[in-house]
Amino acid sequence: MWGCIRRVCILLSAFLAALVLVVYVFLIAPRRLVVEEVPVTLPGWPADAAPARVALLGDIHAGADDSKWLQRIVDKTLSAEPEVVILLGDYFNALESGNAMSVDELVAHLSPLVKHCAVYYVCGNHDRGAKGTELRRRMKDAGMIPLEGRSVVHAFRNGYSLALSGIATVSEAVFQPNRKHPSYNERRFARTKLPVERPLLLVTHNPFVLYHDELWADFAVAGHTHGGQICLPGGEPLTEESRWTREETRSGLKPGKSGVPVYVTRGLGLSRLPLRLFCAPEISLLILDGSGKPLPNR
Repeated sequence: MWGCIRRVCILLSAFLAALVLVVYVFLIAPRRLVVEEVPVTLPGWPADAAPARVALLGDIHAGADDSKWLQRIVDKTLSAEPEVVILLGDYFNALESGNAMSVDELVAHLSPLVKHCAVYYVCGNHDRGAKGTELRRRMKDAGMIPLEGRSVVHAFRNGYSLALSGIATVSEAVFQPNRKHPSYNERRFARTKLPVERPLLLVTHNPFVLYHDELWADFAVAGHTHGGQICLPGGEPLTEESRWTREETRSGLKPGKSGVPVYVTRGLGLSRLPLRLFCAPEISLLILDGSGKPLPNR
């Protein structure tokens, strides 16, 4: 009798543990929003320069029912008091294309950011077509500043400025399997001439270009990978995609091909599967300090 009770208790415990895990990965983890502070040391700024704060919002993937979630993201971003917000693309729901938030509602939710700080943006692979064109127009009308294929200079309250340059999203297929493919040589961003008199922050949606092309900058940021979304403890992606290694997929700070530090954010939304594990959605907050060193010879 006691053996039977013991087995029932074991089965019940296993069932409850599985239920808790399911609730966590499907309901709790995808909405466990965190602010990830990322120290960045820039050449060309004095070592005693007051820190400047730049927030990154990547891969929102907003669905029609995500109004409260998006409001929470905006509120938490503003509470971090950034001087600049950079939007990294993939604004629409990637799980159910018919359930994406409308352009009007998405821009209305993001517009309060513009009242408090400068907002720059690039678009991602989910922002193509007529809807993406309309989104770009509406974002620009709302006072957000496009970065794709162009460079701008932003002056911070500490008295120093930073060049921001954006690269439009490019499919990984451009780089594989043959780098002699015509589309590779036609890419205009490969050797873009950019400002050299101040530090340069390079912005793109897909970090694959940063891993496989030699682009100079002082720092680079991207999204797209969601950090793997489903990870082992410590943030190691559980699976490996055909064109990506686990290290390329993983979020965090890593070197690009040019040796430029690259920060890949875990992003905020979901893709393929409606769950997260050991990979919480993040608002990335770059804390920019000066190194006191001159700008490198580019």
